[in-house]
Amino acid sequence: MYQIPMISLQNQNLQNGFLSFKATDSGESVVALRTVSGNYTASTFIKSVSNETVGLSAYSWRGWATGINFDGQKVSVFRRENNKQEIAASADVSASDIYLQMTAKDGEFYQFAYSLDGKNWINLGKPIAAGYIEGARVALTHSGTGKSAKFDWLKIVQN
Repeated sequence: MYQIPMISLQNQNLQNGFLSFKATDSGESVVALRTVSGNYTASTFIKSVSNETVGLSAYSWRGWATGINFDGQKVSVFRRENNKQEIAASADVSASDIYLQMTAKDGEFYQFAYSLDGKNWINLGKPIAAGYIEGARVALTHSGTGKSAKFDWLKIVQN
């Protein structure tokens, strides 16, 4: 697994079949993988979200990303360019476990979706144009220092 920490201090380990990680300060921690093409679908299952923000994103570096985040109350699609982040779409979703999905097209357009059962996906917002993200990696993200994020799996399928 290729890792790019967004901050200098981050704890991560495998526990009971889950990849758990968290930042040791108030920053965002990231575990990321390189992709082999610009056309793929990445999905993940995240367990026990509580007062933390977890997500799945196309990630280049600290200030350059687009993705889908979940905080246990709301799921949001964001676009971050030059350290300026804006919310493109959001929906109220109260759950402790969630599936997140990102579909990339031509390495520049990203559609995000979520599911509560892993079968019925709900697209959130319109595709995000993110050609500004160079060398995008598929990233699992976590913000908050209270608990570790628990990612069960990450699946990337080339389209």
